[in-house]
Amino acid sequence: MTKIRILPGENISESIFRALQYISAYHSKDFIDAMFSAWQKEKSPSAKNAISQILKNSRMAAFGNRPLCQDTGIIVVFVKLGSHLIIEGEKNLQELIDIGVRRAYTLPENPLRASVVANPESSRNNTKDNTPAIVHTELVTGNEIHFWVAAKGGGSENKAKLAILNPSDNIVDFVLESIPKMGAGWCPPGVIGIGIGGTAEKAVLMAKRSLMDPINIRELMEKGAENPVEKLRLELHEKINKLGIGAQGLGGLTTVLDVKIETYPTHAASLPVAIIPNCAATRHIHFALNDEKIPEFSPPSLNEWPIVGEEDEFLGTIVDLDHITKEEISGWKSGDRLLLRGKIITGRDAAHKRMTDLLKEGKEIPVDLKGKFIYYVGPVDPKPGTSEVVGPAGPTTATRMDKFTEIILKNTGLLGMIGKAERSKETVQTIKDYGSVYLIAVGGAAYLVSQAIRKSKVIAFEDLGMEAIHEFEVYDMPVFVAVDTHGNSIHESGPNFWKNKIKEEDETLPEGLILAAKQTLWKESLYRPRRTLLFVPGWKERYLEKATQMPVDSLIFDWADSVPPMEKENARKMVIQSFTKHSYGSKEKIIRINRPGSPWFEEDKQSLKSAKPDAVLITGVRIKADVELILDQINEALPGVPLLILIENAKAVLEAESMLGLSEQIIALVTENNSISQSLKLYPNIERQGLTFSLSQIVLAARAHGRAAIDGAFLNFSSSETFELHCRQARNLGFDGKTLIHPNQILYANEAFRPKTTELVRAKQIIESLEKSKGLGEALAVVDGHIIEQLEIEGAKRILALDEMIRKR
Repeated sequence: MTKIRILPGENISESIFRALQYISAYHSKDFIDAMFSAWQKEKSPSAKNAISQILKNSRMAAFGNRPLCQDTGIIVVFVKLGSHLIIEGEKNLQELIDIGVRRAYTLPENPLRASVVANPESSRNNTKDNTPAIVHTELVTGNEIHFWVAAKGGGSENKAKLAILNPSDNIVDFVLESIPKMGAGWCPPGVIGIGIGGTAEKAVLMAKRSLMDPINIRELMEKGAENPVEKLRLELHEKINKLGIGAQGLGGLTTVLDVKIETYPTHAASLPVAIIPNCAATRHIHFALNDEKIPEFSPPSLNEWPIVGEEDEFLGTIVDLDHITKEEISGWKSGDRLLLRGKIITGRDAAHKRMTDLLKEGKEIPVDLKGKFIYYVGPVDPKPGTSEVVGPAGPTTATRMDKFTEIILKNTGLLGMIGKAERSKETVQTIKDYGSVYLIAVGGAAYLVSQAIRKSKVIAFEDLGMEAIHEFEVYDMPVFVAVDTHGNSIHESGPNFWKNKIKEEDETLPEGLILAAKQTLWKESLYRPRRTLLFVPGWKERYLEKATQMPVDSLIFDWADSVPPMEKENARKMVIQSFTKHSYGSKEKIIRINRPGSPWFEEDKQSLKSAKPDAVLITGVRIKADVELILDQINEALPGVPLLILIENAKAVLEAESMLGLSEQIIALVTENNSISQSLKLYPNIERQGLTFSLSQIVLAARAHGRAAIDGAFLNFSSSETFELHCRQARNLGFDGKTLIHPNQILYANEAFRPKTTELVRAKQIIESLEKSKGLGEALAVVDGHIIEQLEIEGAKRILALDEMIRKR
C-alpha cells in the first residue's frame, strides 16, 4: 500500500520561489544546444547575428544572475498532486504558490519585473508582485507532488491561436497558414506547442503543457517517427522552417527549434486545434516534492554555454542620436545595422495611451519628442548595490503601438521608433508618409541591450511603474533598420527572400536523387561527416557532460592514454553510465581502448558489451596480423562493431593498405602524427615537412578501400595559427577531418572540412547537367564545355549529400 506522506506547505512556497529566481536567469541546456545548432546552420547574416545576440545574452544573464528578458512573464504552473500526499497548513495550493511568486518577484537583491494586472477589463492595476499565478492541478496516484513551472512572456503568449476545424480539414495547412500571421512578436526561433482534440479549452491547455517538455526534435529525426504524432511533428518542423521567417522575423533558415504536440479524443463533429509559441526567452523547469528536502537549483557552469565567433560581432553604422536629422535617416535602408549613441525616450502601451488621450484633448504631453527616438520598453529595475543603471531592457512588440503611431508622428515631431517585430501595412505607410523610420532591437537579448544603457531616469508618468517614460542615454545600442523612410520593411522582404531561396535550393536537385544519394552514402563510412573528432577523458564527469553540447561530428571517449592507471576502471563505468544518462544526439560515440597486451585491454574489451559504442578506436598496431588478432578479439565482445585504426608508426603507415583489406568493419584510418614523426626521426616543424609523404600514404590507402582518413590531433591548443595551417594542409591532402583535444579547436575545424561554396556550386551544376542530358536522351553530361565523367558525378553526389547531412546535424 502506498505510504501517506505529509508535506509542509512552506516547502511548496520556498521551491516555487527558488525555481522562479533560477529560470529568470538560466536557459535550459536543451534550449541552448538547439539555439547553438540553429546559429551554426544559419546562412542569413541578419538572422545569424540575431541568434548570436540571443546566445551572448543568455551567457551574460547566467554570469550576472540577471533576467534573460525584461518581460519576466506571467507564471504558469502545472501541478500533479499525488492522492497519498497531504499538504500541511492552513493555506490552499494557489495561496502557497502565490507566496513563492511574490517572494521571487520582490526579492530586494534581484528584483524581477511585475507584469500582472488586476481588473483586466477596467482599471488594469499592476498587482506589484506578479501574482496571482495561473495554476492547473491534476490529481494522480502516488505520494509526491510534481510541478512544471514556466514564466511566460506576453509577446509569445499573445500569439496563441485556437480554431475549431472541420474533421476533414488539414491540420498541417492550418498551422502553416497560422504561423506567418503570428508575425515576429513571439521572438523566433522558439518552440511551437500544439494541442489537438478534446474541447476548445482542452486543446489550449494541451498546447501550453506540451511546451514544458525538453527539446528533442533532433533525436526524433535520428530514430524516425514511430507514430502519427511523431510523424506530424517532423513534418511541421520541416515545413515551418521552410517558410523562411527566421530569427526575429528577419528571414532565415530556422524559425522553430522544435514542435511539440499533445492530443486527446474529441467529438466526432469536432477538430479543435490550438497553437502556442514559446519565445527565445524560454523559461521552464520541473521538480517534485514529498516529505524530504527542498530542491536546490544550482547555477550551471558557464562552460555549458557555447562561444559564438567574432564574425558575429554586431558591426554597424554609428549614429549620433543627439544630432540626428531627417536627411540622415533618409539614407538608411531596410536591413542596415546601426549602433545608437545618445538620448532616447521610452514608452509603451500605457504611456502611449495617455499621450494620445492628451493630444486628442488638445493638451500638451509631458515630454518633448521632437527629433527624438522612442524605445518601446518596460525595463527591469536595476539590481541594488551594483553599477546597473537599469535592469534588462529588451524591446516589446511594436505592433501594439500601431494604433497610436499616426497621432504621435503627426503631433510631436517624433523622428523614429525602436521595438521588436513587424508593423502593420497601414503603419508602414504612415511611417513612409511622415518620413519616419522604425528600428528593431533583438527580442530575447534584454540583458545584452541593457549593457548599452549608460544613464536612466524617469521623466514622466512615474505612477505607471515599469511603463513609466524614461530617458535613456545609450552607447552603441545594436539595432536593425526594420522600416526605412521609403516604406521598405525587412519583415516582408527578409522572409520572402529566404522562403524563395529555400525553395530554389530544394528544387535544384530532384528530391529522389538527394534521398538516394544520402541513403547510399550513409552506408559508405567514407562519407559520414567526420570533420571533427574530439577526445573526451573517460574519467571526468564534467567533460562527459560537457561533451553533450560540443558541436562535433564524433566524440572519442578515452579509456587509454588520458586516463591514469588507477582511474581505468572508473573511466569504464563513467562512460557506460554517461551513455545512459546523457543524450549525445547525432554525434558518433567512439571509445578508444587500451592497446593489446596492456593490463587493461581485456577489461576494456569486455566493457564494450555494456557500452555499445558506435565505433571503437584501436591502438598499438604495427602490421596486418596485429589488426587481424584484434578484430577477432573485439568481435568476441561486440560482433561487427565498426573500427577505426590509429596509425602510430612507420611500419603501420606501410601496412595500412593491407590492414584495410582485412574487413569492411574497419571504417577509418586515424593518424597519430607525433608518434609517426618520432618513428621517422623527424625534427618538429610547423609545416610538417617530412611527414606529408606518410600522411598522403594514409589518404591513398583509405581511398583505395573507400574508407575515411582522419588527420591526427594538434597538441598545442593555444597556437591557433599553426592549428589552422594544419587543418588547411590536411584538407588539401584529402583528409576528411581531424581529431581534436580542446573545444576551442572545433569551430575552425568544422568549417575547414566542410564542402566549400565553390564545390557545392560545381556539384549542383554537374547534377543539373546530368538530369538535363537524361531528359534529352543524351549519353553525356557537359558543364562549361567539359564532359563529365562518372567519377565526377559520384563526387558531386558525395559533396551534396555530405553538405546536406552536415546542415541537418
